[in-house]
Amino acid sequence: MAISPINSVGGYSTGITMTSVIDAVGNITGVTGSFTRTLTGTTANFTGLVSSTVGFSGPGTNLKGVVTQVNGLSGGVTLAAGTNITLTPVGNTITIASSGGGGGSSVYTVNDTLDFSEIINGIEFVIYGTGTSLATSLKYIENYSTIVVKIETFEPVYTTVLQSIKSFYDATNGWSARLILKPPFEDVLFGPSNFFETAENVIASGFVSLQLALTSTTGATLSDQWTSALTPTLYHQEETYVTKTLTGITWVTDSMFLNCKVLGLTSADHTPEDAILEGVNFEINNIVGGTGFDIIGHAPEGTYGKYTIKCLGQ
Repeated sequence: MAISPINSVGGYSTGITMTSVIDAVGNITGVTGSFTRTLTGTTANFTGLVSSTVGFSGPGTNLKGVVTQVNGLSGGVTLAAGTNITLTPVGNTITIASSGGGGGSSVYTVNDTLDFSEIINGIEFVIYGTGTSLATSLKYIENYSTIVVKIETFEPVYTTVLQSIKSFYDATNGWSARLILKPPFEDVLFGPSNFFETAENVIASGFVSLQLALTSTTGATLSDQWTSALTPTLYHQEETYVTKTLTGITWVTDSMFLNCKVLGLTSADHTPEDAILEGVNFEINNIVGGTGFDIIGHAPEGTYGKYTIKCLGQ
């Protein structure tokens, strides 16, 4: 004789698996599956529910062993992991943990040296007479729209940057011109590509001639050189700054907080107190994630020589 499956017990229906009993008032224990029951005027306790979906209504309903609220929320509550947070469910336990970041638990450092003299110190030249190649007069030298300068010494030839030029008449030497030349001083004769010297070393190499490539406002060009000059002197600005680009800094990110400080070390140029006394400070600019950044050193009271600095990122 065929036996029909039980699909309704005490008014409960749909996929019930009975491992225990239902007492006289409808208390259910040891039930798995999904069921729906509307309760009216009855107290029913649901205990030992496993993987169950429960739909119920009515007064006096108690759920034992089932979470009904989370921080005041009920129903289908979802736990979502925020930035740098992980949720790890194991059994009936959810572990909430921080995955780092935000608070800057990781600190990265890089040390480097900034040389104010290398970048800031320039050379002051006073040349006089006419050019030795084309007899160019210095009287109207300021009228040329573009002037490219090279310094010929007893050893290398250096390219440089013309900061200013001013012609004047001297009773002894006639028409003359004062030039302020600033770094970079690149050796274009004997040095490797991008080989730079300080202003001090260029002066120490000895002066041979100053070569000027001149372009007029009409586009005409000529090149001349002057061998007659007063002894070149070091030109130092009172307010100094220097910019250096650091590359290969793979740990840097675009949004990272970076800070640079002078290391309190005695060097050939400075005592540990010099940076404070001279008001030297450093800023970070042009951050490129995974690549590097620029360090800008500024000395409003003027400084010279090298500072060893440490940059921290977090």
